[in-house]
Formats: sequence, structure tokens, C-alpha cells
Amino acid sequence: MNRKIAAVAVVLTASWWIHAQGQDKADKPAAAASVALFDVRACFEPANVAYVREIDKELQAFTDESARKIRENPEEREKLRAQYLELFDRRKLEVYATVDRIVSEIGKERGYTVVLQKLRVPIQDPKGETATPKLERRTVLYHDPSVDITPEVLKRLNADYADPKRKKKDF
Repeated sequence: MNRKIAAVAVVLTASWWIHAQGQDKADKPAAAASVALFDVRACFEPANVAYVREIDKELQAFTDESARKIRENPEEREKLRAQYLELFDRRKLEVYATVDRIVSEIGKERGYTVVLQKLRVPIQDPKGETATPKLERRTVLYHDPSVDITPEVLKRLNADYADPKRKKKDF
């Protein structure tokens, strides 16, 4: 229910913003909204992004080392688990911050009014989750493929990571 309310709030806020932009220019007719979409999950798939592959290797090395430490001292389990989760979250936020910057750049360059996140949510899931939460997470039911900027986001994300001027902490 909260996700449904959040989705409605996003749409209403975007609509208000678009309307407010038109009000600032009362003597000119309001321009039509220009919308793009991107698949945020694609930005976290190792097959698509070199940095995510590196993160997976880093997390696996941490897991392997943690398993060794836990065998030596089982009382370390919770501390190491907390460290793993903190590292995982920090790395995910680093990637997301870069994705956010790239999406904003593309949106401005191409003159989009709004860039929405599309979610590929499978309706049938063997994990047993009911359909309602999955359906509520899908905010975009249809879009023309021409408004999907995911390939450009992935291209720039990989180029950003490969840039030798980039500092490791910037990603």
C-alpha cells in the first residue's frame, strides 16, 4: 500500500512541477512533458557493469576471509556480518550515486522533463511472494522503446569506471 501511495505521490509531484513550470511563463503555452525511462536493475547486474563485477569479487573475498575468521572464532559472526552489510550498502550507494549523476546528465542533454525508473518485475516468482506487492512496484506498464535510456546509461557508467582520471573513491 505504501508503495502505491509513493508511486501516486511521484506522479502527482511530477505533474505539479510540469504545471508549475508552465505557470511561470503565463504568456506562453505550456510545453508537453518529455519523458524517458531507465532500468536501474540493469545498472547493478555484473554482466552489464565492470565496476559491479569488481564489487562482486570484493564481496566474495570478504566472505571467504570472514568464513575463515568464523571457523577460528565463531563469536565474530555477527560483527563480520554487520561489516559485510555495511560494505555492500556503501558500494551499492556509490554505484547509485554515479547512476543518478549520469541519468541527470542525459536528461538535461536530451531535454527530458522527467526520467522515470522502470522495474522489470516478474509476475510469477517461485519465492512465493504474492502478486499484489509485485504489481504495486511496477509503475510503468508500457513505454515505447525509443524513450528507454538504459543502454546509454550503461555505456556511460562503464566509461566512467574505465576513466583513468577517476579516483577509486569517486565510484
